[in-house]
Amino acid sequence: MTDAARNAYVLIRRRLAGSRAELSRQMHVSRPTASMLVDSLLQEGRVRESGTGPSTGGKAPTLLEAVPEQGCIIGLDLGYASKVSGVLIDGCGNVLRQQERFCEGSSMDALEAGCAALISVLSRGKVPAALGIALSGVVEPGSGRVLKSVNPLFCRYDMKNVFSRLSGLPVLVENRARMAAAAEAFGGAADRERDFALISLGRSIGAAFWIDGAPWSGPRGAAGEIRNLRLECGMRFEEGLSPAEAGVQSMEVLLERTADGLGQLLDVMDMDLLVLAGRFADWGKNFPALLERKLAERQEPCRVLLSRFGRYSAARGVAFRCGELM
Repeated sequence: MTDAARNAYVLIRRRLAGSRAELSRQMHVSRPTASMLVDSLLQEGRVRESGTGPSTGGKAPTLLEAVPEQGCIIGLDLGYASKVSGVLIDGCGNVLRQQERFCEGSSMDALEAGCAALISVLSRGKVPAALGIALSGVVEPGSGRVLKSVNPLFCRYDMKNVFSRLSGLPVLVENRARMAAAAEAFGGAADRERDFALISLGRSIGAAFWIDGAPWSGPRGAAGEIRNLRLECGMRFEEGLSPAEAGVQSMEVLLERTADGLGQLLDVMDMDLLVLAGRFADWGKNFPALLERKLAERQEPCRVLLSRFGRYSAARGVAFRCGELM
């Protein structure tokens, strides 16, 4: 597939271009060029025509959509301390199955065993085309090599090769916060938002920035590393919201610490929307509203929403992205 055809496929799959005319406008190409790209995708079976849309005065446009049956993808989120979240999606990004499995991540043998069992459950009766892995850490763009991570295993092993050998599938490795943002940007809490930040709380805490309709990773993939922000209590952000602290501190303390750390982020990025993902879902549906109020008190007004896909945001996002690249 050419780069232009892939870009066209991504726009159609994300429901950002539902006709040849819309594709022409989105890609800034001529109508004949857009039609040529669509024809190639139709021949490959990646997209299909799905009826006609309303006319704006001329011929009614022929609508386009991705083909759901065009390859299932598995996505795994390795960001939790003692479990792995996984999803199976179809060619349109619809979640067919999702499940969590206990998995001790302190040894590669245990991690591989837990992931292999989850892959088996998710793929039952299906033939996945690829596997996406979302994890906490700085992931080198292109290579998938983990440069830094709260889990030393991810840096010690070539995670792409480990999971390729384990699954026998093409593998994409990405930063979990960035992949959670991709999930929420298309059909999630930040659907069609041009700018927002997603804050992912798992074993560590990370941020992903969606700027002008696209993820921003920085040249080394290190954008969003907020775990070492120093809180007013003297703790690092990662320590202040760790599972151990969450188990002994009151919700008011956790709220203050969250507002402290995210207030510092807003001082730098000046975002209008924050989406909370991962363990934030365990703190109740009212937590976003409480945090929004607390940020306003700190002179950092910002909308705060809970992710639509909850603990499965990163797994869904990496599977969705994997389907666009493989």
